[in-house]
Amino acid sequence: MNLEYILDASPNGFFVIEPIFKDGVCIDFKFEYTNKTLNILFNKNKEDFVGKHFTDIYNRDVDPIWLNLFSNTIKYNKQMTVEGTSSIINKQVIVQTYPIDNKYCACEIIDIVDILDSNYKKLHDQAYVDSLTGVYNRTYYNEYVKYIEKDNSLGMFMSDVNNLKHTNDTYGHNKGDELIVSVVEDLKKYFPHFKLFRLGGDEFVGVWINADYPTYKEEIDRFEKMINKKKTCSFGYIYYENNSNADDALSTIDRLQYENKKKQKSNREN
Repeated sequence: MNLEYILDASPNGFFVIEPIFKDGVCIDFKFEYTNKTLNILFNKNKEDFVGKHFTDIYNRDVDPIWLNLFSNTIKYNKQMTVEGTSSIINKQVIVQTYPIDNKYCACEIIDIVDILDSNYKKLHDQAYVDSLTGVYNRTYYNEYVKYIEKDNSLGMFMSDVNNLKHTNDTYGHNKGDELIVSVVEDLKKYFPHFKLFRLGGDEFVGVWINADYPTYKEEIDRFEKMINKKKTCSFGYIYYENNSNADDALSTIDRLQYENKKKQKSNREN
């Protein structure tokens, strides 16, 4: 009885991948093996996976949580376990990885929760999603930035809603909420590659791990051009090619955002 026969009989999804590195950073992965359970789970045949890169199969970037899991499994040469969301099957999964020959990762999906399940989704949203805007909250931000590695490139921005106190005091908090939501809709529109977080009040942060600089700069420039006309929010941003540190970045963009707010106020008064 060979190993492939045993793995195909497993109720858990099992696959082997080779992480793809560029300048020391994991950017993609190639499938070397998938068992029957995984093929059924993802509604594909083994031939659709084996020998192919994730980005070629699904025409989308890999979430950093999985890239860092595979990278760290190889880097530290040890078994690792991570819980995260698979956007392909729209389920919350727990994945265990095992290093093979300092080159490959054997991966097993040991548990699955349907994130469309009403009870799970309610608890997930209460814990991690801001109820007013629909973006992630500070709790999830604190969890997410743990996956930033020093070798990762990192793009971040901070945005602060202008005139919120005046709007609340003059027109009421419902109008203030409408102002916040309108700014967030602009953030969603102009920053499709960023994860968005409401850190509190009128303060929002965007994070893009393993950011592609030309695309990052294009999105930043488009948004900056728009807010220079609308004046709905202040804005600060930063990009690290490597040596990424979310705390340092947040401190820097907070200062830059504040300077931008003062500049906007000065221009209005002059």
